Amino acid sequence: MKNIKISLVLFLLLSSLLFSQQVIGKIYNKQEADNLYGQVLLSVPINSNTLIGLLSNSTNYIMFRINNGSAYIVDNNRRPLYSGNFSVNSNDVFRVFSISLVTKILQDGNCPISYIESRGNNILTITNGLFTLEFSNPCPPLCD
Repeated sequence: MKNIKISLVLFLLLSSLLFSQQVIGKIYNKQEADNLYGQVLLSVPINSNTLIGLLSNSTNYIMFRINNGSAYIVDNNRRPLYSGNFSVNSNDVFRVFSISLVTKILQDGNCPISYIESRGNNILTITNGLFTLEFSNPCPPLCD
């Protein structure tokens, strides 16, 4: 009976680990992000309330891209959310972040304007106040 209880607990623990969502991204202070990822080369402002509204239109993850000086945001299925009317090609690379971390940086930064930033080496960051979010996944190839 004791072995059955231990097996059941292990099964439940492993099941929860397998079915939990992977958190994508890491929050840094601005200085630490600059030291790790280099200076911002291009910064595109977005109203933080607009970004909060976009988060509710996606599930678990949201994706960002800067192209020709404009920011583009798509949902977890790569459907366009922001900026204007645009189409997404299968080879367009977006950077994937967990919605939970985007929400956290908006709350912790507490600034009305956020910035989607391009840095060297194809690095995209999101900054609000004193906090910067990075460590994203490129999609493609890491879309799931």
